[in-house]
Amino acid sequence: MTRLLAFLLLLAGPAQALSCLPPDAVRLYTQAAESEDLFAIFIGRLDPEIPIEVPEIPNDGTLHEDQEATTRTRLTGHLLGPDDFTRPVDQEIDVRVTCLSIWCGSPITDRDILGALRLTGDVPELEIGPCGSNAMVLEQADLDALLRCHRSGDCTVE
Repeated sequence: MTRLLAFLLLLAGPAQALSCLPPDAVRLYTQAAESEDLFAIFIGRLDPEIPIEVPEIPNDGTLHEDQEATTRTRLTGHLLGPDDFTRPVDQEIDVRVTCLSIWCGSPITDRDILGALRLTGDVPELEIGPCGSNAMVLEQADLDALLRCHRSGDCTVE
């Protein structure tokens, strides 16, 4: 019975990964707005001096909960304000990469991103996980939808 239970728990991981929602700029915006934490929405680029650390997942089949790694890096770009993305930002932030079972977030450093910085700690933090990440590749359609939501309140998630 114990082996069967362990096997079923291992199977639950892939099913859970399939339940991840695709990245959505409007969802990111509304979740940040509705959170008890304070967030700043930004567009920009991560410019790490060292590679952003991703937790190591053991090859022995051991599953760990709450795996994460934090790397201090530079963010350059613009913050969302009342007049859209007009406030420049160039500062160090913490990028926290988290894992769910054997799947970990993938930091994006080679392209512009749209993200939500958590401002509740001493240093702004960007969480990047396998599901529900606070960052996504910046695409014009996503930016247009987020700005429509910000300007008009039309925050329909498609």
